[in-house]
Amino acid sequence: MQKPDRIDFAKLLGFSPLKPEKSTNYSVGFVAHPADDLLVTLDAYQIDIKNRIIGSGLYLGLVGTDVISPAVLLAIKAHGNILDPTVTFVGVSLFTNGVDTRTQGVDFTLTYSSDFGEDMGRVDWSVAATYNKTTITQQTAPPNSVASQGGLLSVTAISDLTTAAPRVKATFGALWIKDKWTVNLRETIYGESLELVNPDGTGAPPNFENKVGATGITDLDVAYQVTEQVRLALGANNLFNQKPPHVIQFPPSGGLADGSNVYDAPIGISPYGINGGYYYAKASYAF
Repeated sequence: MQKPDRIDFAKLLGFSPLKPEKSTNYSVGFVAHPADDLLVTLDAYQIDIKNRIIGSGLYLGLVGTDVISPAVLLAIKAHGNILDPTVTFVGVSLFTNGVDTRTQGVDFTLTYSSDFGEDMGRVDWSVAATYNKTTITQQTAPPNSVASQGGLLSVTAISDLTTAAPRVKATFGALWIKDKWTVNLRETIYGESLELVNPDGTGAPPNFENKVGATGITDLDVAYQVTEQVRLALGANNLFNQKPPHVIQFPPSGGLADGSNVYDAPIGISPYGINGGYYYAKASYAF
């Protein structure tokens, strides 16, 4: 028996089919050698994206016994889904060409080499820093079928675009080389990341801040060239085992602010991951 064709519930709700994003980029930069062995670069840029594809907020069809939007329930059924009568919280979210955004930023790099002679070896110093900010320049209005539930983007979706990634990042490196020894030390500093979250996903108050504060992450690699072909190394990514804070709980139910069911979970927007330190020993052979 042939199954009936499914109807695109996004189209049924009045959303337009997806179309390609378009971007316009502007950049300017310069390179300078202010001293021997010193190189400095500076680049500024602006990226405008039109028709950016984003995930919408949650459009509710049913909460408890209250029908919030008959159109949402009809669209779900028309898509081929069967609603479980025991489920009392029903909604949809979707991908759509929802916003135009503008990202402006500056990148800076500096490299310098210090030669301390045969007894002390050479150190290659490096600094890289970036600042960028994303703003929403235009937001598409939702179709009439769900317009009563607010704008196209929830507060979480807006913060995911504008504040979930740190605006500031700086990396300081020192690579020491002497004879057969190599030591590579790198310190990366991430600025604050912030996501506004809502327990039920609707974006209605109360909203909570899942925030990862400014953090420094240290990477270290120590290597020895045993022979021309054999190299041994010990190292660590995130040497001091930094981890992001956990998702907050809120009274009175003790649920999680982001609406997930994972208790004591680390905040997922962390720019340096959630797993902490990674330590390794390795041997390599060059043919």
